[in-house]
Amino acid sequence: AESRSATSADESNRTPDRQDIISMLLSIMMPSKDDVTITHQTTLYQSKSAVNAFLDFLADYLMKGVIKADKIVTFMILERMAARFTLARVSEERQHWQGQIISLLTALPGYSYDTDSVLGLVEKSGIHRASLLLHQEEASSWSHGEEATERRAFH
Repeated sequence: AESRSATSADESNRTPDRQDIISMLLSIMMPSKDDVTITHQTTLYQSKSAVNAFLDFLADYLMKGVIKADKIVTFMILERMAARFTLARVSEERQHWQGQIISLLTALPGYSYDTDSVLGLVEKSGIHRASLLLHQEEASSWSHGEEATERRAFH
């Protein structure tokens, strides 16, 4: 019984790790439908500037590899970066945002984002180096078979 209470005390005194903190912030900034239903909280999602600042924050830490985010959030980050690339009028600024997108894509494992959706986004935005990177990553994962033939035709 004594070891059980010690274990409970250890668990209650445990400090959250980075990923726990990010998950908490994510549920506050952009709660899922389940979060809102369970907690009846209001959403900050309508505050575009707050969400954009949070997405920028997440992007930095995703590129460092110290946190993870789900595919939807990762895509939102990439959409924001692509929009900044598209709106940039100065060549250096466009190169910066293209580099940020490529850095993020290379820092993330392939299962962290939907390749086809991201490919559509970067092609639509005219970010050709990122398109090439995604095509190369896709081609390197091809196996033999009917599904692979369809994928090859797309890429």
